[in-house]
Amino acid sequence: MKLLGKLISSVKGKKNASRGGGSLPSELRDFERRIGYRFRNPRLLMDALTHPSFHQRNTDKPNNQRLEFLGDSILGAILAENLYLSQPDADEGILSQAKAALARGSSLAEVARKLKLGSFLRMSPSEKRNRGNERESTLEDALEALIGAIFIDGGLEATREKVLLWLGKLDLTLDQDQDDMNPKGRLQELVQASRPGESIRYKVERESGPPHKKRFLMSVLIGKKNFGRGEGKSKKEAEEQAARQALKKLD
Repeated sequence: MKLLGKLISSVKGKKNASRGGGSLPSELRDFERRIGYRFRNPRLLMDALTHPSFHQRNTDKPNNQRLEFLGDSILGAILAENLYLSQPDADEGILSQAKAALARGSSLAEVARKLKLGSFLRMSPSEKRNRGNERESTLEDALEALIGAIFIDGGLEATREKVLLWLGKLDLTLDQDQDDMNPKGRLQELVQASRPGESIRYKVERESGPPHKKRFLMSVLIGKKNFGRGEGKSKKEAEEQAARQALKKLD
């Protein structure tokens, strides 16, 4: 938490510099009402909603990637603090599993969909035609960027309040997700019981992004047949997504 404290001090020290930045279009004021937060610095919200493709001809202009980097860390700290305080008997392993379940891409994308975040993203025309604003990885990044923007604009307390409101009661979410926390293990058990002799294999279909921000697309094969695909920030996350899709097909 020392790093978080330094970040907060830095934000306070630069608060005057962060204000201003012009006004927002009326549709973004509507979005502020939807998320329950009004920005002091509207430029931060604009940046959080700007997909890299929007400035593809001028890459020096800001997009939401730096804010996404910050928001990912702030979200992790908020979830870790909440789980630590709400589950006093849980050990480190259980807390880590719970945090990973709450912060996984599909969970964050679902929150973004409820906020209708994809409708407000600024993207290139080609990305919009390909429905890039509905892509899970895009929604996940945009939500984390929004969290980073609120943190810079309003500090930790405001961010914590919004994040916990959006996610709902974490204990109920975890209860609903309990069976979903080990999809690879459940898939292994199901295949062993119903398809004896057939093996499970995970295959990298695509690896994209810079070294510090990789995205993986994995497929899961049972025998020789492809049963699902998944995307994530790590091979493990993508494999778990693929396993969940395979479980749905087998069920």
